[in-house]
Amino acid sequence: MAIDLATLLASVLGAGTTAFAVLQWSSKPFLDRHLEAYKSELGRANALTLGDAEADRKYRFEARLRLYSAVGPLRFQLVQSAVQMRDRTLNIVEYGHDLSGRGYFYRSTLYRIARLIALLELIEAQMAYFDFSVDQSMLRIVRFRALIFQALSGSWFLLDHPACDWRLEHEHVFRDTLPIIATSMMTASDGPPRLIRVDEFNAMLAQGGRYLEPLASQIARLDPQRTPVMWLRVIAVAAICDALLRSEPELADALGAKDFAFAPLLAASTDPFVSDRRDAYAKALGELAAELK
Repeated sequence: MAIDLATLLASVLGAGTTAFAVLQWSSKPFLDRHLEAYKSELGRANALTLGDAEADRKYRFEARLRLYSAVGPLRFQLVQSAVQMRDRTLNIVEYGHDLSGRGYFYRSTLYRIARLIALLELIEAQMAYFDFSVDQSMLRIVRFRALIFQALSGSWFLLDHPACDWRLEHEHVFRDTLPIIATSMMTASDGPPRLIRVDEFNAMLAQGGRYLEPLASQIARLDPQRTPVMWLRVIAVAAICDALLRSEPELADALGAKDFAFAPLLAASTDPFVSDRRDAYAKALGELAAELK
């Protein structure tokens, strides 16, 4: 005898516990199918996630190998150059060398700062071929370059010193001039671009070294009293170099880096504006160097 749908529902719903059992039994194949489909989809998603993670690890490992192979030697030279530039700044105060005669100390100081700029440009050129984002120490070098360029051409850490003249490159270097100076410190005559040696640098100076301007003339005039703005810039470069060396302590120690402090460098300037604001300059220069972290 046929049972209509209403009667069936009434009998099932009126059966209490029996109704739950019936519904559970009737929905089991449906739930099982969906559960299996979900588990299958979850398995595929996990496999993709694990595959992506493995591919990312493999890419980063291989990218680091390529990056270290190409930039590793330049990185060592950069740390070495940072030690030399920072310690030379300390020596200017400690030994009171006169740069105006354009003798050995002048040539050596100019070579050190120009070499630093050139190394940064050589490293920056590698960014077109290698992924710097896979290594934090390499990204720090990118930031170091930006800060060194800011020290030589920027303004905020100078605290509105009245001697600033932005029309002429008297105590600062225009931002776009810095790559020109860097290029003059390179040669590709015997293979890939490299930094010129000291003897090649001295020969270039003997021929006028016009592509090193205005930096060459600024270093020749450099004096904590007579060129306070340029002196503040050199201190800023030294402070940023010190910040880089703090991130490479073992290498810095191996290279014999000296201890660094702002106080004697700022005290070397008797410029009234600087003298009245030594604490403020120490804070500003410290904040500039701290941006490397």
